[in-house]
Amino acid sequence: MTHYWDNTTVLGIGNRPLSSDMALECIKHSPADAVALPPAIYEELSQDPEAITVLKKLSWVSFGGGKYPSSTNEGVRDY
Repeated sequence: MTHYWDNTTVLGIGNRPLSSDMALECIKHSPADAVALPPAIYEELSQDPEAITVLKKLSWVSFGGGKYPSSTNEGVRDY
């Protein structure tokens, strides 16, 4: 997307493993309007009402790196 649509890409903190807490803090404190995360991170975020509120403000979310868990599949659209 960076090349095709002239979007800025921000990568996570390289010296720590990605966690749902880190992802949430990065989204909250950045001007990002889109995010792509692994399914396991979304599964953890789906259990936190604050995280859901933050994610609802984004215009676009995506996932990759594995199958999305069916327990949190409500509202997920396949394209």
